[in-house]
Amino acid sequence: MEYIAGSFIILIFCITISCWEYSRLGTVISPFGVLAWPYAVVVCMINIIGRHFGFFGVSLKSILFVVLCMVFFCLGGMAVRMRGSNRKNLTVKKERLEVFDRFRPLYIILALVAIAAAVLHFVNLMNRFELYQLMTKQFRDEYGSGALSHIMLFGRPAFVFLFADYIHKKRWWIIPILVAIVGLILIRQVKYHIIVLILASLYYSYYNGLIRFNFKKLLFYSVLAYLIFDISYSVGFSALGISHALSSEVQSFLFNHFFTYLFGGPIGFSEILKSSAYPLYTYKEVFAVPINIVRFLHREPSMVDIVIHNWVVVSNIYKYFHSSNVFTMFGTLYAYIGPYMTLIYCFFTGLFSYMIASLAAKETSSPAVRMLYSFILGFLTLSFFGFYFNMLPFVEICLYTVIFPFLFSFIMEFFEVIGREYRAT
Repeated sequence: MEYIAGSFIILIFCITISCWEYSRLGTVISPFGVLAWPYAVVVCMINIIGRHFGFFGVSLKSILFVVLCMVFFCLGGMAVRMRGSNRKNLTVKKERLEVFDRFRPLYIILALVAIAAAVLHFVNLMNRFELYQLMTKQFRDEYGSGALSHIMLFGRPAFVFLFADYIHKKRWWIIPILVAIVGLILIRQVKYHIIVLILASLYYSYYNGLIRFNFKKLLFYSVLAYLIFDISYSVGFSALGISHALSSEVQSFLFNHFFTYLFGGPIGFSEILKSSAYPLYTYKEVFAVPINIVRFLHREPSMVDIVIHNWVVVSNIYKYFHSSNVFTMFGTLYAYIGPYMTLIYCFFTGLFSYMIASLAAKETSSPAVRMLYSFILGFLTLSFFGFYFNMLPFVEICLYTVIFPFLFSFIMEFFEVIGREYRAT
């Protein structure tokens, strides 16, 4: 009964806030919407269906804590929304799509630079690794480090822009660029990298009025998420042969592993609430990016490790590896800084998210702001799984998203001024 009650509470809470937001904002695709609904849907799947297949249920205590976190998230958002119109519509339906023509050269250059860096990085690594080592942690760590790995991140904003540009203009030559970026990201076999990229692309297209969401599309995107998960793992298994990667044993494992991943965050948080080992009361992991940057500048050898190494069992299925080291965004914050600081962190996350949303909703907002907002929504969507705002790729992607369009506009305006002065003489 506890599990049904918890599922009912989170659903009623989400419906109430989403209806209120829709009446004020004209959309449910908001920071709260993408944060709360994936968690609610996954929890209901676990408590209503998953428990009958061996997964542990999500406790009422953990659900109530998450609801409280979301309340503080909304309070942070209200601090922004109260400054503007109550009927401010975040969905910009009449976007000036000429920005695609203006910024297309920038993002094509960024995409090609990122692809070249990824290919060079991969070739250099393959001189040191054997093909079967593609699925090893050592290869993934090497592929995700070094100067070239940072340049590879240029492809993230480029992919989002060109994805929307393809929907807008249907230029066929964009497809090979998109496929190349995705393929080179999948080599590392880190699921959230590609899932956030796809989510940000969809949100960016949505806020430019290029696509609309409905139940059929959401179902399609759910199937697509599974395919991305399957392919990212199959890349590693294919090092032992394509037939091995496509074998029934491997595919059965991946299907089971997918639901362990999907359910791992909420169940993991529910389980650690029962442990006296948590919370840990350490701030370093939450603010790892600035701390590690300072340590790097001071040439300190040790960096803050944000990976949780304490795994918890999430089911009574022992045939497969059914453990999790992710506890949702809320559970990870709880594990590191305790319940009260988690609520404060959620408040300021809501404040920041809705501040960017307010800027993105303006008719005069730049494509960089809308792209930044789209990436934030992408990371918030995966908050039901884990915590991403303490990772360097999140910070880098946000910086690239804002800096490159600004520099491009500055350079273009500079040459336009020079051209006008030259013609005047």
